[in-house]
Amino acid sequence: MNSSFILAPEGYDMRDVDPWSPLYEAKTYGTILAANIVRRREIENQGDTWEIEFPHHPGVFGLVPEAQTGLPDGAPMSNMVGATINVKVMGVDRQEGIAACSRKEAVEQYLAKLVRKLAIGERIPGLVKFLGVGGVYTDIGGGVLVKISEEQARISRGVPLDVQYQADDRVELIVKRLDLGAKAIEVDLVNPWERWVFNRGEILLGKVVTIREKLAFIRVKPGVIGLVPNRKSGGFTLGEQIKFQVNAFDPQTRKLHLVEWNPDKARQRRREIVKSKSRRVNKGC
Repeated sequence: MNSSFILAPEGYDMRDVDPWSPLYEAKTYGTILAANIVRRREIENQGDTWEIEFPHHPGVFGLVPEAQTGLPDGAPMSNMVGATINVKVMGVDRQEGIAACSRKEAVEQYLAKLVRKLAIGERIPGLVKFLGVGGVYTDIGGGVLVKISEEQARISRGVPLDVQYQADDRVELIVKRLDLGAKAIEVDLVNPWERWVFNRGEILLGKVVTIREKLAFIRVKPGVIGLVPNRKSGGFTLGEQIKFQVNAFDPQTRKLHLVEWNPDKARQRRREIVKSKSRRVNKGC
C-alpha cells in the first residue's frame, strides 16, 4: 500500500488538504509567491538565512539564504524581518518540511521589466523600506530596492536621517540612469521642499520628532521638517501629533516656521479684527 497516497475529502480541493501542492506548482511554473520574513537565523553551511512563511499556504515555511535575498550590497538583512516579500520556489523538501526560495530571482524578473519600461528623467513613486548605513533604501516596484545616499537624502539640515524618513514613507524619485545590460537603475530624490507649498496661516497636522531646548522639530512631510518654539510649560512630547499653523515658509532656504494652533487665540484675534474694522467704520461716519 502506498502510504503517500492522499485523496481530498468530498467537497474539498487538494489545496485544502495538502499545503505543499501549491509550492510544487509554483516551482514547476516559476510562479512568484508572497511570503513573510519571520526570522533571521544562522544555518550551518548556508550562513545568514531568512526564515519565511506563506500567508496563503499555512503550515509551510521556507528558507532564503543570504545569496538569494536580492538586497543591494551593504543592505542589512535584519531590517527586512517582518516584511512581506516576493519569492520564487527553487526546491521543495517535503520530508524536512521546508522550501528553498529565492527573492533574488523574483526581484531580477521585476527589475528587467522596469529597465525596459522606464525612461531617463521620468518621475516615479518610491516607498521607503528601511534606513541603512549611509542611506535610505526605497522600493520602486516589485521589491526592487534602490539606495538614496545619505548626502542626498538629508534634506532638512541639522535633523537626523531617521527623523526625516520612516518606513512606508512615500517619496518621489526621478530616474537618473538605466542600464539594460547590467539591469541597473539609479534614481535621485525629488526635493520635497520644491514639491510642497505651505502658505502663511494654513493649519496642518505635524508630528513632534525631535526636541532641542527651546525648539521642537515637526515632521509634516517625508523629508520636510518644520520648527516651532517649545511649549513654555511642560513642553512637547516626542511622537505627539498635533495641529500647527504656518508662520513662514521658504523653500529656497528649506525653512518652515510653525506655531502651535490654538483655536481660542484664533477666535480672539478674529474678534479683535472685527472690532478694529468696526471702529474705523464708525470714525469714518
